[in-house]
Amino acid sequence: MKKLYFILACVIGMMTVACTSDDDFGTEVSLLEKNLATYGTKPTTINIYTGQKQITTRGCDVNGNMWPSTPAVPTADEVNAVLIYIASNSDKGVEWPGWTYYYIQHVGGAHHMYSYKDWNGAEHNGIDGSSSQEYLQVLENSGNWQHVYNFNAGKCDNAATGNAALMTDGFNGAKTLSEYASSTVQNWRLFKFNGEYYLGLDYSQKKGDGEIPADGIYDDWVVKIIPGAGEIIPEDPTDPEDPTDDPTDPTDPTDDPADPTVQGGSVEFDVHQQEHNSWKEIKTSIHLRDTVNVRIFIPIEKEYQAVADDFDIRNGHDYFYIEEVEQSKFTIAGKEYTVETHINHTDAGIEILIGGAEMAQALKDARGIYDDGLTFEIHSYVYPNVTDEQIWSWLKQVECAQTSMSKWPVSGDCVTHTYGQVTSAFFEDSNNFVKDPE
Repeated sequence: MKKLYFILACVIGMMTVACTSDDDFGTEVSLLEKNLATYGTKPTTINIYTGQKQITTRGCDVNGNMWPSTPAVPTADEVNAVLIYIASNSDKGVEWPGWTYYYIQHVGGAHHMYSYKDWNGAEHNGIDGSSSQEYLQVLENSGNWQHVYNFNAGKCDNAATGNAALMTDGFNGAKTLSEYASSTVQNWRLFKFNGEYYLGLDYSQKKGDGEIPADGIYDDWVVKIIPGAGEIIPEDPTDPEDPTDDPTDPTDPTDDPADPTVQGGSVEFDVHQQEHNSWKEIKTSIHLRDTVNVRIFIPIEKEYQAVADDFDIRNGHDYFYIEEVEQSKFTIAGKEYTVETHINHTDAGIEILIGGAEMAQALKDARGIYDDGLTFEIHSYVYPNVTDEQIWSWLKQVECAQTSMSKWPVSGDCVTHTYGQVTSAFFEDSNNFVKDPE
């Protein structure tokens, strides 16, 4: 039996397992014969989950209770200081720092009061330049205007998200809607203050012959721009407390945040003999930072490989339940990806293959939001009467993490830095593995 799990590595360990039954397989019929007679060619069941919090955003979960994290709400001192700075330095805009993944967080507004005269000379007063702005939108790299949910009336009042929203496709502009005049407000500027980025909006409106022109002060609505975990605030060479990055230093972790080798490995794995009372389990964890296809082979003869239903996995709210092994779907930041997960039970052993064409973009999203790669957990089970010593002897012969770019790897393939270990809950010795392309 085997069940496959997908998790983001930063939240590994949240799996809940419940034993519902321990089959007495007996000795009259071999396990292989029993499995074939009972289950035939039934596909392996897969539960895919993201640990404590599934990674979705915006339309998928506007309350943010499935985000990887929520930023702390700005203090009153920060709000006052940044509003004063922008009011006095509205000509000192900065360029977008290049982030793809970031949070927008409400800061505040100056609540300037505006007025105008309509076509017949009637004067309209008391128009609040902050609370009159509705429907904040961001122009993303795709060219689409993305509505930033919960940002209306010049505020975001949503404690569940820290008054923030997670964005995942860059920034090329912002606009709001004038609630009073039903016209577009598209006067924005980016600022950098105390090492942090802020977006300021300058209220304007046009209604018939009446108009409130932009006054060039971008403090009517101010929001904070917070980078995702995998993004880096650009270093400022003019600031002595912010040393310039040295691109010639290969040990500098800020050289390239997308470089998987910065974090210490492109493929990491762990094959572990678990300790349970009534079943024999092998947990294989494969952590990817590089876009490669991966193979691990566990040399357990087919007759000793247990398959479905010696116990069940709870299907709680953190789980996705599917029965299609080869095209497993999961979601990162509201985007659905398909990963190929071939778990082949052969006569000579269990072959685990992980990869697929969509892995590159999925890894990019995982790094941008979590500053981490993707981890896959595969739980394999052995005939209950096999001794722990025998299982451990098999595991010490595991073929560990072959890798390939353009095809499914076979024994000996290696195209990226790989390291890992084979361990047991019952025995102190272990096998460690490190390999680089020749």
